[in-house]
Order: sequence, then structure tokens, then C-alpha cells
Amino acid sequence: MTAVKSDRASKELFQDPMYTCDQIIGTMDSLKKDTEGIFNLPPPKPKSPEKPAEPAEDKKEDEKKEEEPIIPDPDDVKESLNKDDAPM
Repeated sequence: MTAVKSDRASKELFQDPMYTCDQIIGTMDSLKKDTEGIFNLPPPKPKSPEKPAEPAEDKKEDEKKEEEPIIPDPDDVKESLNKDDAPM
């Protein structure tokens, strides 16, 4: 746009301009088509509010489960071994 204005200012009104009306209109139409695609997009959906308290508790429970391994009671292990050794 500045090139068109500077060309018009540098030439007399009776001289032919560097840019024709068809070139200017074509450029404006192509710019309009490019920007319409951007500005006519639907607005983004609002994010649903997340509940940080519940997932944090779930994570803490998961961490506790991972940190505390389940160790069987030695008496239960001996009883289960003795039951397996018993004749049928």
C-alpha cells in the first residue's frame, strides 16, 4: 500500500501510475480471502474447569500403593506350603 501511495505522490496526475486499478483490486481480494479464513473460524470452546483436588488424592493413593509393597505373613506362607504337602 505504501508503494502505491509513494508512486502516486511521485508522479503527476496525467502520468500513468505503476499499478493499475485491476492489480490493486486483485491484491485486495486475495488478501481478503486469506484473512476471511482466519477471522471466520468459530471461537474455541471454553475449557471445562478441572478438579485438581481429586486427581491429586488419586495420585497420592497410587504413590502409597507403589511405595508400600505387600509382604505376606510368614505364618500364612508356612500353612499354605503345608497344605500343598498333605496327601490327597
